[in-house]
Amino acid sequence: MADVEAQFKAALEVIENLPKNGPYKPSPDMMLLFYSYYKQATSGPCNRPKPWAFDVINKAKWDAWHKLGQMGRQEAMGKYVNELTKIIEVLPATDRASEFLQTLGHFYEVVDLKTAEAEQVKALLKKRDNKPLPNGNHLSNGTHNQLSASR
Repeated sequence: MADVEAQFKAALEVIENLPKNGPYKPSPDMMLLFYSYYKQATSGPCNRPKPWAFDVINKAKWDAWHKLGQMGRQEAMGKYVNELTKIIEVLPATDRASEFLQTLGHFYEVVDLKTAEAEQVKALLKKRDNKPLPNGNHLSNGTHNQLSASR
């Protein structure tokens, strides 16, 4: 896996270049989370004075950043990247999004079923296919579906 700084830089490019009026707009809470991890990763723990309560936007940003406490720079970068991986599939397919995915290496988990495990899954599916459905209908053994209604 690539180092977290390269992933973080690629993730920043994706978020910073989301179209303002594009098809996907992250929620305000999600954007605050991205902001807080960004500030923690680039500036360290929050050391700015708390904004006045009537300065709602800056107070929300301060609260989100301050809540991270003494979280380390690398951890904040990793959390920023992790948050982006949760939404990357709904974002527009751009070169920046593609570059971000490349920094992740294998994004999807590859499942390797051993023969015994595969046989167990097949047995469970076969057993399920021969059970009556809740409404009294039955499915055949998988060669074709036969429905018989009980009256």
